This record gives sequence, C-alpha cells and structure tokens, in this order.
Amino acid sequence: MRSLAARERPNEVGRRPVGPVRLRAMRTLYIGNKNVSSWSMRAWLALKEKGVAFEERLVDLTDPNRGPTLSKLAWMHSGFTNIRTQMSFETTFHPTRKPAGPAALAEAEQLAKSWDESLSRFGGPWLCGELSLADLTFAPMVRRLRAYAFPLEKWPRVDAWVRALEERPSVREWISAAEKLPPYVG
Repeated sequence: MRSLAARERPNEVGRRPVGPVRLRAMRTLYIGNKNVSSWSMRAWLALKEKGVAFEERLVDLTDPNRGPTLSKLAWMHSGFTNIRTQMSFETTFHPTRKPAGPAALAEAEQLAKSWDESLSRFGGPWLCGELSLADLTFAPMVRRLRAYAFPLEKWPRVDAWVRALEERPSVREWISAAEKLPPYVG
C-alpha cells in the first residue's frame, strides 16, 4: 500500500487523479467555552465553512484566574474609539502623520495607567503575569502609541513591557513585513 502522501487525489469533478496529496499538519484551534466565547465561534465557523480540518482545544474561559485577561480583551475590542480614529494602525506605516488629538491622548493615558496597574498587580513581566492573549492583543495598540510618540517612559514598567512585546519574534516578523509594503491610503 502506498503512503498517504503518494495517494492520488481526485480533480475538481472527482473523476480522475491529478497528482499526489500534500499532507499538512493538523491545525489546532484553541477555543473558549462555546457558551461564553463569541470570538471563538467566529473562527470555528470560518474554518468549518472553508472545510479546513482542525482539532479543538478548550481554553476554559470560566476559570476565575482568567478574569483580568478577559477584561483586557473586552476593553480592547470595544473601546479606544478616539485612538482608533486619530491614531489608526495603518497610518503608523506612513512617513508622516497628523498629530493625535487630545481625546486620543487622554485614552492613551488611561490605557498606559491600566497597563501599569496590571503589571504591578501581577508582578509582570506580562500584563497578567505570564504572556497571554491580553499582551498580544495590545500589540497593534503598542504600535500606535510608539508611532505617535506617546511618552510611555512615564511608566517604567509599561515601557519595559512594551519593549519586551516589540521584541517578540512574532511581533517583529509581522511589523517587518508590514514596513516593506507601500503605505495604505484608503
């Protein structure tokens, strides 16, 4: 019997083989409790609709120790209207930008204070002690604040956290690729 990689796959009409099947590693989707996480539902539905095979792994969002992370995620997804409009992510890749207005700067100040409180409460080096989705979710916000020269050095713990986040290989890889593209003008 030939290996799975050597088996042939049917063409679009399903009649005759068109070549070997390429094996891919099984994808893993980390989801929250299905009765708690609407964000998990979105990713799950998208993968199902596209016919992508995946394994589900549950991250228990009802664990009371996850509360601070969930709170940060909810705030990130529902707040910061002024930062989003006056310090948009795409403009961080433009060579020149309009200065942020007072409302955006006030939100940035509130955000930096919140980060500082979390870093103090959990002892760092990450927002909830260990690296979590809360830290990674704020990577685009960190990019905004840096690009608009927001004075993060006012909060030494926050400044150290921002530097550590910016040095994550995944963050560096994304930003490096984005900086090579022409600025978006929409």
